[in-house]
Amino acid sequence: MLDLIKKRAWFIVIGLLILMFTLEISSAVKQSQIIDESPHIVAGYSYLKTGDFRLNPEHPPLIKMLSGLPLQFMKLRPLSENTSWLTGEQWSAGRIFLYENTVDHFWLLFWARLPIMLLSILLGLIIFKWTKSLFGVLGGLIALLFYVFDPTTLAHSRWITTDLGIALFIFATLYFLYRFFQKPTLGRTFAFAFVFALALLAKFSAVILIPLTLLYLIIAKWQGWPCTVLVHGWPRTDMVQGWPKNQITQQIPKPVGAGKFILITIIVSIITVWGVYGFELKKPYSDPEIPAAFAPGKSQQHFDKAWLTFVNKFTDTDTAEGRLTEKLAKTIPIPAYTYIKGFATLANHNYWGHTAFLMGKYSAVGWWYYFIVAFLVKTPLVTILFLLVTIGLIGIRAWSRLKKGWIQPNQLVATKGLNMIGGFFKKLFNFFRGIPVYWYMVILTPTLYFIWTLSSKLNLGVRHLLPIYPFIFLLFGAFTTIRLGRRAKLWRGLFIVLIILYIASSIMIYPNYLSYFNEAVGGPSQGHKYLLDSNIDWGQDLIGLKKYVDEHQLGKIYFHYFGTADPTAYGIIHESPPTNEQIRQLPNFKGTVAISVSGLYSETREFSWLLKYEPIDRIGYSIWIYDIECPCSN
Repeated sequence: MLDLIKKRAWFIVIGLLILMFTLEISSAVKQSQIIDESPHIVAGYSYLKTGDFRLNPEHPPLIKMLSGLPLQFMKLRPLSENTSWLTGEQWSAGRIFLYENTVDHFWLLFWARLPIMLLSILLGLIIFKWTKSLFGVLGGLIALLFYVFDPTTLAHSRWITTDLGIALFIFATLYFLYRFFQKPTLGRTFAFAFVFALALLAKFSAVILIPLTLLYLIIAKWQGWPCTVLVHGWPRTDMVQGWPKNQITQQIPKPVGAGKFILITIIVSIITVWGVYGFELKKPYSDPEIPAAFAPGKSQQHFDKAWLTFVNKFTDTDTAEGRLTEKLAKTIPIPAYTYIKGFATLANHNYWGHTAFLMGKYSAVGWWYYFIVAFLVKTPLVTILFLLVTIGLIGIRAWSRLKKGWIQPNQLVATKGLNMIGGFFKKLFNFFRGIPVYWYMVILTPTLYFIWTLSSKLNLGVRHLLPIYPFIFLLFGAFTTIRLGRRAKLWRGLFIVLIILYIASSIMIYPNYLSYFNEAVGGPSQGHKYLLDSNIDWGQDLIGLKKYVDEHQLGKIYFHYFGTADPTAYGIIHESPPTNEQIRQLPNFKGTVAISVSGLYSETREFSWLLKYEPIDRIGYSIWIYDIECPCSN
């Protein structure tokens, strides 16, 4: 059976990816525009149509441009007629573009979402190929299976946002770095450099790839690269019994060194990023926001951090530094100015924070443990279990190797200067030096990325953790290397049962992937107690609400919506429900009230009077339905 699976591996891969694509399309058409899609779709379309990057500078343009590409073939209303595009008001511009155009918003969203779905298919292929090279065909299929049915991935692979895109390009960049380490040729250098540049254009969080790439280059050099380079992955050995004792290596006649690799990457990245921005050269002072940033006495204001006082000297026109900066801003054109501005805008946003919800509380600056909670409640229990077991097995294997003091022949280090350190530290030194560099890549990358997110004040959803999931799934491929011993049938049976449970949890939440919460917290019906916003309610259920209204012949309803879509465009006739203050003046209020769960549990709690009632229904877990007869009787 296993041999047959190996022989038909690519048929299985194609089948899984077709299934994923089908799930994405069929669920996407059932859900309305989410909050972030309106500015992204008009921005991407306008970049390609006009070469003007005025909208949504806080995100790089690549993913938005890919979404805007299919729309270029439609006969749409000229952007010059969109007054909000002319003034740079992205949220209003997006609403006008979607709901006041010559093509129905359904088709605009459908075609603009399609490229994101195709990116998810590409990510699946890369996950399979990289895992296969390390753990073989079965390992690759296991990793792909977890990826295809992951609810968080399925949720965000259908929206016009940058989250899936950055997950793809971070993973792809490090896959190409892995390939470069295998064979450091000029061709693979340029391939890495180009994908690295695309990552920088996908989302600003790709900046983490700069220190990560340098770190892995240093580790590789420490291990003797590129004199001998690994051409195979981890041999198929028992994870618990010890590390592989033989590395298969080959000599590269003229390998590309680290210095040349870095130089090529810098040049290719600059040209690519600048080229995507149309080789933009712009004087900062021509940006209306820049003149307003200069003012006398700015550095004399009170700041909670010393570095802010220092920075404000450069925009304080009472100081020599400020006057010089203002003069330079008026005279020196900056290449790819919008890219630099976007990065600065995001940094400023992160400094000031963004109002977020966690377990019944609100904060403008977030919580350091927000993403820990988000990961634990939004990740399937089977995934968490497999991750814990994987960490345990890797730990056991590492301890086994360290305990035995085994050193690879080609990783021996000079003992001069180490004799006085002692045997333990010598073993420890050689232990870390002997770990293949690709293991550092697949373990350190998600670990460091996760730790990095803990410092963020933008606690906006588990979607910001999306880049760590492909690496987790890759590690699951290692399960195929475990020797199961006498109880092989029992362990294989348990493995199959867990996989079935994992797939079942994904199928059961269809098409409401965004609202997925695992069973440990009570599932999606209890998710609002832990997280809101893009974790459960991002404005996606207007189509479901319209269907409910029609089926129950409700006609007009009272509706409070958390989103930027236009409910009337979906045929929902409504007016706002009364607030806490208004309901006191309406003792005989009756009617059907629909409310987004993010609005119901908003920071202001202006509709908290509804909490006295039990909802009679829920639309996709994000919109709650109440049948109100007379609140005064309660």
